[in-house]
Amino acid sequence: MPPAPPPSAGYRAPQYPYPIQPPKSSKGLIIGIVVAIFAVCVLFIAGVFAVVFGAMHSSDAYQTGIRAMHDPRVQQQLGTPVRAGWFVSGSIHTSGGSGSADLSIPVKGAAQSGTIYVVGKKSAGEWTYEKLVLEVDGEGQRIDLLEPATK
Repeated sequence: MPPAPPPSAGYRAPQYPYPIQPPKSSKGLIIGIVVAIFAVCVLFIAGVFAVVFGAMHSSDAYQTGIRAMHDPRVQQQLGTPVRAGWFVSGSIHTSGGSGSADLSIPVKGAAQSGTIYVVGKKSAGEWTYEKLVLEVDGEGQRIDLLEPATK
């Protein structure tokens, strides 16, 4: 058998075993995945809050509470202008023409702040309110807004 030809000038014979390459760092990939999962969770939670607060803010019971802010007794106690806070608490349950609502709407005027409480029931598509009350913060004073204002 004839001898093998000599290697050409630019040729480098493979070295066995091949050198083991250190594993490439996947730290950046893992951090990216964790950040993406966190961002998706935050967006999901923000979406749930937006839907819940949007539904509450568009309800008839909430709108009744907002109209009550224009009552002269509310404006006299809190000062004008009176604005509603964003974080409404309570619950609204409706099913067809029936339902119930129990809401606490934070309000703030130029002089003081307080809470408007709305409690009502919906029957045959019509709301009847059991309570519509302003409670002024720090005073414990409650003004029944279902009673007509006395002049």
